[in-house]
Order: sequence, then structure tokens, then C-alpha cells
Amino acid sequence: MINNQKSGFLKRGIMWKIMFPSVLLITVTIVILATISGNRARDAIKEETLEKLKNTSSSIRIQFEDWLNSKRLDARGWAGLETSQMVLKKPEETKARARLCKTFRNLVKLYPYYQSVNLLNSNGDVVASSDKKKVGNLNLKDRDYFKQALSGKSVISDVLVSRATGLPFFTVAVPVKTDGIITGVIYAPIDLETFIKIYIDTQKTSDGGYASVLNSKGEYIAHPDRKTILNKEKSPGLQSWAGKVIGKKAGITSFKSESKRYYAGFETLDETGWVILVQRPEGVITAKSNSIRNITFLLGVISILFLSILLFFLIKPFVAGIKQVTDGLRNISSGDGDLTAKLKTEDKNEIGELVLYFNTFLEKLRGNISNVGEVVGRLNELSGKLDGISGKLNVATVEMTDRSQTVKVESTHMSDEVRLLMEVSRKMSSQIENIASATEEISQTVTSISSSSSEMSNTITVLAAAMEEMTASFTEVSSNCNNAASASNECSIMSRDAMDEIKRLGKVADGISKIISLIGDIADQTNLLALNANIEAASAGDAGRGFAVVANEIKELAKQTANATGEITDEIGVIQDRTKESINKITKMDKLITEINSMSNSIAAAVEEQTVTASEIAMSIAGGSRNVEAISRQISEISEAINIISSDIQGLNSSNNEKLVKYLDSAQRAVSAVGEQIGALSENVSRTKNQTEEMTSESSRVTSMSTELSSVVGSFRY
Repeated sequence: MINNQKSGFLKRGIMWKIMFPSVLLITVTIVILATISGNRARDAIKEETLEKLKNTSSSIRIQFEDWLNSKRLDARGWAGLETSQMVLKKPEETKARARLCKTFRNLVKLYPYYQSVNLLNSNGDVVASSDKKKVGNLNLKDRDYFKQALSGKSVISDVLVSRATGLPFFTVAVPVKTDGIITGVIYAPIDLETFIKIYIDTQKTSDGGYASVLNSKGEYIAHPDRKTILNKEKSPGLQSWAGKVIGKKAGITSFKSESKRYYAGFETLDETGWVILVQRPEGVITAKSNSIRNITFLLGVISILFLSILLFFLIKPFVAGIKQVTDGLRNISSGDGDLTAKLKTEDKNEIGELVLYFNTFLEKLRGNISNVGEVVGRLNELSGKLDGISGKLNVATVEMTDRSQTVKVESTHMSDEVRLLMEVSRKMSSQIENIASATEEISQTVTSISSSSSEMSNTITVLAAAMEEMTASFTEVSSNCNNAASASNECSIMSRDAMDEIKRLGKVADGISKIISLIGDIADQTNLLALNANIEAASAGDAGRGFAVVANEIKELAKQTANATGEITDEIGVIQDRTKESINKITKMDKLITEINSMSNSIAAAVEEQTVTASEIAMSIAGGSRNVEAISRQISEISEAINIISSDIQGLNSSNNEKLVKYLDSAQRAVSAVGEQIGALSENVSRTKNQTEEMTSESSRVTSMSTELSSVVGSFRY
């Protein structure tokens, strides 16, 4: 038996047990999609940002190289001046030196990023300069860039910090050739501040991004914060990640600096080994991805609310239909046999169709059971009449048996008297008085027999009328039994149709179960998605810790979804059990209807047998009636013969003995014929009595089956 409390819980919570996992599943799915889309957006933004950093570093490298090459070309142009070659070739030409120094001063004024422009001879002495203090007072033969330039190379030196200005600079040195022979070196210290302002400071962003340049030693030689240039103390943590980019051609890297994590694109200058570095804080990427994720979550929340409302209005009529069908089936299957109950639903779907067919079935079943009840009532009434008729028939049969026995005894006595009369007539004619006395006694006996025959004839007439009434009753009972059998057959067919409809409801429950199973599968897929999200979060490192927490929460939600779908599966199982119980009830109803059908058929068969028996009794009664008529005729003949004898006895003499004997012989034959007819009548009466007893037994059997059928029909309320 279904637990009532659980059934109540089912009725109260089936909608929410469908809504909760559905909304939870939608929520989990949207959270997972938002998380995945956020991660992918973060990855896309990250990829885009890194690509942009790489392109920016490449652009700065190209511009830096072009700028350096332009400065190298400037130095080469100065080295090719005829004045420069003349000063080196003829040091004593003071005018040429003065003119060259003036040219160098004009260049410095025109291009302020040049700290100075200088000409060195092969010994490293400054022979011409934009700074006249250096001429003849400075020797740079020990400098690497001088040595390399003197060997024929165009050199760009390492970056140094000017003691005078505190700003970084580097030196461009190119050889000066006279008649194809290297006779000196042009070198020019170039201030990096101009380059930093143009190409480095412009890359600084409000979100903490900036560009910088590292030398091959891993030191800043260009940076928005000038204090960090060639100052490792002012750039803590630089050495911990500088090795990731030094010596590498180009690429993308990440590092932590000043408690912040950065992504950087870098490219290395082939000639100097300097590294152009363009970096952005990781927070820039996560901020954009978080913004997209938040928008996605907001849209997800709106979608959840919209889908929840939509799902509620979609599920509500369906659940209401299931509740109505469940309540109706519970009332019908509660065991009181209430066929007046109806299922109610406003659904226009399969559930509404099922309810319509089931109500139609109950309506037809109620009508048929009502017809069966009416038939049973008439059957009970006819059974009572049959009992009365059977009782009357038994009384009449007993009475007829008694009277036939009386007639038989009287006829035997009369036969004996006739024989005695014949013997007396043969022995003596003198005993005519005795003959007269015997004749009178015979006449009385004949009168008694005639009276008994009349009464027997009346009894047989009453019996025949009773048999006709009983035959008509049997015919009506047989017709009603056939109607009851037809109604019970129709009920059986409808009960099977109802069972099919209930099974359809079971299939609907199986469909719901499959849907819930599908939700369970989706929950499993959600769990896998959560696991994938967890893996992606793990691959994202520290930035993915928040997503890892979300993934774990999603995983827990997926587990709760799986548990909820399990509970719904159990509740659907309860619906299926209730459907099976209803099927069992209808199966029992079908068995009862089959039993009614069987009883109706049995009653019809019994009535048919009684009809045959009644026909046989009627035939026996007809035969008895004919025998009685024959007896009456023969008794009349005997009476007539005796009257003749009686009248003739008065004038009887010896000459009339032969005539008397003749009359007596005729009377004896008539009496013998009467005896034979009475014997046949006795046999008919005996057979009628046996058939009456058999009919009485069959009547009792019909009464018993009618009572049992009334009990079965009474179990229904219609």
C-alpha cells in the first residue's frame, strides 16, 4: 500500500521536484557556460593582449634600430667630410680644425640629443670636438668602441649614466678613412632621454603598463622611472625574471614584479643584445575578462529568471493534470468500488485524452453494471417465483401421485370384483342378489374412480398452467441472463480498454522517468564540464583560483542535481506503482466481470436445463392428461356396462347367463385396460415427480448463483 505521507509529499512537491533540478540544471549550465566563456574571453583577451604586446615590442625594436642606424649614418656622414679627413691628414691645419669644430657645435645645437661630436686620431686623441675643452686634452684609446671603430667597425657602445646629467647615454663610433686607410674615429655620445620620451614614455598606460629596455646584463637602460636605469637596487626582483628574456630573440613571458604579475612581449636587437620589453599587468586582462564574465552572469541570471517563469507555466498544467489523474486513480482504486467518480482535468494533451477516455469507460461501465444490477434484481424476483411454482408443482405432483395410487387401488379392487362377479355368475345364477350387491359395490367404486379421475384431471390442468407460467419465467430469465452476459462482456472489454489507458499513463510516467534520466545525464555532463572548468582553472594558475572555487561549487551543484533527479525518479516510481495498483484494481474488476459473465452463463445454462426439464414435465403432464381422459372414457364404458348389468339383473334368469357372462367379460377387459392406463399414468406421475425434484434442485442452484451475483454487483457503487 502506498504511504499516504509520501503520497501527500508527492502531491505537494512534484512541481518543485521538477522545477528545482530543472532550474538548478539551468543555473549550473549557465554558470558553467559563463565560467567557460569567461575563461575563453580571458584567454582571448590574453592572447590579443599578448599579441599586441609582442607587436608593440616589435614596432619599438624596429623604430629603435632605425633610430640607431640613422645615428650611425650621421656619424658616417661626418666621417666622410673632407674637413675631417684633412684634420687627420694635416693636424697642423688649424683653420680646418676650427671649421670642423664649428660644424660639430652646430650639429649639437641642431640635434640636442648629441652630447658632443668628436674626432679622434689613430692614437685616441681628440683632435676636433663640439666641446673645445676636449681638444688636445682627452685621450680615449683604451675605450672598446674606439678600438673596434679603429679596426673598421661601426660601433654602438653600452649605455652608461652621465656623471654630469645623470641621464643614460651610449656612444656611436665609426672609422674615418683617408685614401682608403683608417686614420681616425668619429664618436658621438647620444643621450637616450630623447628616445625614451618618444618611444618609451608614450607606452605608459593608466592601468600600469609600460615599455622598457634591458641591456645584455639584465639592467634597465630605458624605463619610465629614470631611477631604475642601471640601478639594480631601484629595480628589485628584476634579476629573478630578466633571465627569461636575455639572450632570446623574441617572445612572450610573464613575471612578478613589485607584488604584481605582468605579461610582457619582448624582442632583442641583434647588434647590441638590448631587449625591448612591453609589459601589462595581469589585472588588465582579468579585469576585461571579469567584465565579460559579469555581463554573462547578469544575462545568465536574467535568462534563469525568464526560463524559470517559462518552465513554471509550462510545467504547472502538466503537473496539475498528473495530480488530478493521481487523485482520481487513488479514489477509484481505494477499494470502495465507486464508479460515480470522475477524473477532472483541463489539459488538452495526452493526459486530457486519457482522462476523457477513462471517464467514458467509467460511464459505460457504470451503465452496464447498473443493467447487470437490474437483471440480477429481476433474476432474484423470477427465482422467487420459480421457487413458488416449484413448490406448487411439488404439491400437485404429490397430490397427483396419491390420487393415481388411489385410482390404481380402486381399479385393482374393481378388477377383483369383476372377476369375482364372473366366477359367481358361472357358478350359480342363484346368487344374483350377491351379483347385484357386487354390481352396486362396483358401481360405487366406478363412481369413486370417476370422481378421482375428475379431480386428477383438474390437478393436471392446474399443473399444466403452472408449467406454462414456469416456462415463460424460464424464457424471461434466460433472456435476462443473456443480457447480463452481454453487458458483462462489454464491461470486460471496457475494463481492458481502461487497463490500456492506465498503461498509457504508465508510459507517460516512463517518459517522465526518461526525461529525468536525461536530466541526470545532463547533470553528469555538467559534472564533467565542472571538472574541465576546474582543469582550465588549474592551468590558469593563480588567476584561475576563483574559477576553481566556482568549478567546485558547480560540481557540488551537479551532485545535488543528480540527487534531486534520483528523488524525482523515486517519485515517478511511486506514480508508476500507483498506476500498477490501479491496473491491478481494474484487473480484479475484470476478473469480477468475468466471474459475473461466467455466473450469467451458468445461470443461463441452468435455466436452459430447467426449460428442457419443464418441457419434459409438460410432455409428461400431457401424457398423463391423455391417460386420464382415456381412463375417464373407459370408466364411463364400465359404468354403462355395469348399469346395463344392474338393470338386467332384475329380470335375469338362467337363459340370460350367457349374456351376463358376456357383459362381465367386456367389463373385465375394460377394467384391465383401465389398469394399464393407470399403470402408465403412475409411471408418468413418477417421472414427473423426479423431474420436479430435479427442477427444484436446479432452482436452488439458480437462487444461489443469483445471490452470489447480487453480492458481486453490490460491491460496485453506481
